[in-house]
Amino acid sequence: MKPNNSKIIENYKICHQMVTAFKTVTVHQPSNVLTLCLNRFDIFSNRKIKKSVAYPECLDLRCYTSEPNGTPILYNLYAVLVHAGTTCNSGHYFCYVKGPNGNWYKMNDNSVTSVDIKIVLKQEAYLLFYIRTPDNQTCTVSSTADSEQPITSKQRGISSTADSEQP
Repeated sequence: MKPNNSKIIENYKICHQMVTAFKTVTVHQPSNVLTLCLNRFDIFSNRKIKKSVAYPECLDLRCYTSEPNGTPILYNLYAVLVHAGTTCNSGHYFCYVKGPNGNWYKMNDNSVTSVDIKIVLKQEAYLLFYIRTPDNQTCTVSSTADSEQPITSKQRGISSTADSEQP
């Protein structure tokens, strides 16, 4: 990463040494709705990146904030947008949506089918939509998910499960 801060550049001119730079992006004020875009397309080839990315039904955003210590900031997954296709120039989008009854549905053009949360969590997501839980409430996962217990202060985040391709 090239330094873009003038103070770092001045320090480089003085000591004449390259150092490893780290860029950190944090959330300063969490919103009620969190939309995460996963980069699924290679900008040079326009090909789809099929890297497997694990994402939770319940997300604690606290460790990604400018104040990482404190009470959990919990979000529940409520929609997942998926792109079916091999390039950014063609394909089809459909989504999975959590209904007010807590059940998950696949919305694909004129068809709506009921699906299990396990199917939703295995998708090659393009966009993830989370809604913030009110303060002092736990974040619960569906009874059909692997973990059936409410999430309170335990951190659960998004992680990559493969290192072979570019994100």
